[in-house]
Parts: sequence; C-alpha cells; structure tokens
Amino acid sequence: MIADQMTGARNTVQEQADVDSNNSDDLSPQLAKELGQLLERDWTNRPEWAHMLTALLQGKPMGMGMGWWQPSHSRYAWNWLREQFDANLDDKVVLDELPERFPERSLYFERLDRNGDGELTVDDFDWSARNSHEQVVADRPRRAESDEQDDSLSFAKIINMFLSGQFGWLNAGPELETEAIDFTLPTYDGTSNVTISDWRGKKPVVLIFGSFT
Repeated sequence: MIADQMTGARNTVQEQADVDSNNSDDLSPQLAKELGQLLERDWTNRPEWAHMLTALLQGKPMGMGMGWWQPSHSRYAWNWLREQFDANLDDKVVLDELPERFPERSLYFERLDRNGDGELTVDDFDWSARNSHEQVVADRPRRAESDEQDDSLSFAKIINMFLSGQFGWLNAGPELETEAIDFTLPTYDGTSNVTISDWRGKKPVVLIFGSFT
C-alpha cells in the first residue's frame, strides 16, 4: 500500500514540477507538506532517499540530522570508547580513565570533549541537530538577510532536481565494513596512477567523494 502511495506521490510531484519549475505555487506547498507528513508517519521502514523526500516535501531545513544527512557510522564511536575506558560503568569517560601510556591523552581528550565539561559522554559524539551543543551553535545570530546573497532555489526546482537525480543520489551509500570498490585514477599532477587495492591492508586510506563545482 505504501509502495503504491509512494509511486503515485512521486509521479504527481514530478508532473507538477515539470509544469513550471520556476513557480512554487503550482506545487501547493501545503499539500506537499501533508503528503510528507503522511509518508513519514506511515512509511516507517523507508529507505534513505525517502527520508530525504519526506524532508523536502515538508520544507524542513537541510542540515545534519535531516533527510539523508545523518551522522556517520564508525568502529570507533562512543560505544567503543565506553567499552574500552569507562572503568566505573557510569556512562562517562574522564581523563584519568585513559591509560597513561597514551603520551598525548590530554590533547585527544580535549578535542573529544566538545562542550568542555571535563567528561566524555554520548553527547560529545552526537553531531545531529538533536544535540544541545549543536542547537546552541545553530542559534547563534546570523548575518542580516540583506547581507546574504539570495541564491535559494524554489521548492519546485528542488523537487525536480531530486527526482531527476541532480540533487543527490537515490541509492544508499556503503554500510560500515563494506569493502571499497577497486578503481584506478591519475594523481593530481598526472604523473602516475593510483589503484585503491594496492593500499588495502597496508595503511589507512580516506576516500572523499563529492561535487566541488
């Protein structure tokens, strides 16, 4: 049933967006918001791209914790740190609980202690909008609207870009522990090539994919 609703909703929104992508009035934002709320409520096991669509339909601000901008997954997140160093099992890690064999433990602790309270907790590893620290940062005064460049896209354009694949990728990204695909690319100076599998198991490799245009 949800799949049928989603197919119909996608076709309807796409048809409306194609009518005039420059006029958001044709999309009936209120109806789109209600549709997004309906899908968010009833489609609980929706894929990553559908989280993004429901956020767009409801006009939610784009940022960490919204749509497909969710916190990353890591082997070495809060749960790992707690299991390794929370000696008294109080769901907190203080500096004294880190082994003295780490010569720069004070430096690492300071970088991880985002709110500066002298304790490492799950909040220090939460980069979503739910985090009280992130909310404080988000509430900082912004520049006056007259000082900001008006480069916002209309609602219709955003939906049209999303459905046509211009605004993100509809396939989900790799899961934690998924082996990276093998590929060969030239170095930045064009003097040699780099094959990712040549580095597998030898040293950490960071892959960054994105558009910088």
